Amino acid sequence: MAAKGQTQPTASKEANSAVVVRNAQQAGRDHIVATAALGGLEIYDLSGKRVGTVPAGEVASVDAAYGVAVGKRSATVVAAIETTTNSLRLFTMQGPALTEVGARALPLGFAAEGVCLFQNPLDGSLNAFIVGDGGEVDQQILFPTAQGNLDARQVRRISLPSTLKQCVADPAGHV
Repeated sequence: MAAKGQTQPTASKEANSAVVVRNAQQAGRDHIVATAALGGLEIYDLSGKRVGTVPAGEVASVDAAYGVAVGKRSATVVAAIETTTNSLRLFTMQGPALTEVGARALPLGFAAEGVCLFQNPLDGSLNAFIVGDGGEVDQQILFPTAQGNLDARQVRRISLPSTLKQCVADPAGHV
């Protein structure tokens, strides 16, 4: 199957990962959030036009989750792996704008390569699975703070015998 379109090149001319972020309030007004290596994150409309940038360090991977409790509201959350500091950074997305909502850059303690989000259908909790180039798989539960940000607590870390670059979590929680 041939591609029907493409985004403008990232400012850095490098892209590692991208995610299509749905807009529940306005059908057809979805966006693409892409990594731009040292350029942080870039936001594109579905025609491929760059409509925004967010400085976020050297970003390797992104994923999105919908209907996440952040403060007193429900939001679309975009998670990004920042490889300069090996940390997880969290943003909310409203239209084409990303706003950092993490209580802090969440340190991981290993060279992270990918992130995938899973929202537990039983209790609504949001979990981030972070994979690393040493075979690490870190599960963090994300939770709202009293200040209206998101913070995280490690649930577990497992090690696999091979390098991991990407992950995906399905609605049943399979990673």
